[in-house]
Amino acid sequence: MQYTTVTRGPNKGSKTENKAKTAEFRVMVGLSLFAGLRASEALGLTWENVDLDRGVIRIDQVAKEGVIRKSTKTYKPRVVPITGSLKPLLEDLRQYHIQTQRQNGLLLSRNGVDPYNQIQVMFGRVKEQAGITSEKGHHALRHTFATRASEKNIDLKTIQRWLGHASISTTMIYVHSTEEHLEVAARLLD
Repeated sequence: MQYTTVTRGPNKGSKTENKAKTAEFRVMVGLSLFAGLRASEALGLTWENVDLDRGVIRIDQVAKEGVIRKSTKTYKPRVVPITGSLKPLLEDLRQYHIQTQRQNGLLLSRNGVDPYNQIQVMFGRVKEQAGITSEKGHHALRHTFATRASEKNIDLKTIQRWLGHASISTTMIYVHSTEEHLEVAARLLD
């Protein structure tokens, strides 16, 4: 996945990769797909809450409409694991931020202080550039995370904690069973 922009000047109209945006967009998608974060949690995430050495992310604030709120949707901070698929995405963004003297602050921000406003618009641009025509929005990545975790036999209570749901019934809505998963489950009954 690359983020490209149309250039101005002598090469006007040609597309060029924006490496900073590419790293940010990969992390934006990865935080929901590989860690189950809500869009507002991804936008409110700071480097101080990402521990690459221990492999965990602490979620204790969100960003909504460009404003940081010092609590989560459920008013309870939580810790989620950094998976093997997410870690290299975070490391790449970290390296870019170190090169540009942004060791602290928000991960998804122009300047480390002001969060991006609309993750859905950003996600739409990523889908368009990747040629994805699905109408599903960014939130569908959380459903994919929950379904994948369930298919790997991670118990529902753990998935609930990772997603930050107050109710297990909400988590159950997020977990979708594939035909293959149902067939495997049925064979376990024999």
